Amino acid sequence: MKNGTEHSDMVSGKSRGMGELMSPGAEVEPVGNMGMDDIALESFMHEEVMVYVHPTREIGTLDVISPNVNGINMPIQRGVNTMVKRKYVEALKRCHSIKYEQRVQNPSQPENIQMVEKKVPDYPFDVIQDSPKGKSWLKGIELSL
Repeated sequence: MKNGTEHSDMVSGKSRGMGELMSPGAEVEPVGNMGMDDIALESFMHEEVMVYVHPTREIGTLDVISPNVNGINMPIQRGVNTMVKRKYVEALKRCHSIKYEQRVQNPSQPENIQMVEKKVPDYPFDVIQDSPKGKSWLKGIELSL
């Protein structure tokens, strides 16, 4: 233990923050380079960003969520400003569900219902603090969804 907030991973020996938990047998997926070399991308994805995950009143939801990136979980409490690595911000942004809305095209024929698909974020959140480069990166992810 270095300063009480990090610990050594038993498998790799790498130092990790206490909030990051490694899943056993997890495999690492390659990530696109976003025009950066591997070292720059790794450094960028490990920058800390402050996020606020909104509380919800939906039945069955948890107060603590755990986005997972390459087998590593990062517990985040809803309703609290939290510093997380950028890789978890990407996981939160890409996590969504598909909901359907019914639309009646012609009120005189209510049996002709059109089902309209809507992407709904699973974990609505706001970025409280980030660099200009990070904000533009997140906007790019939003546009790709």
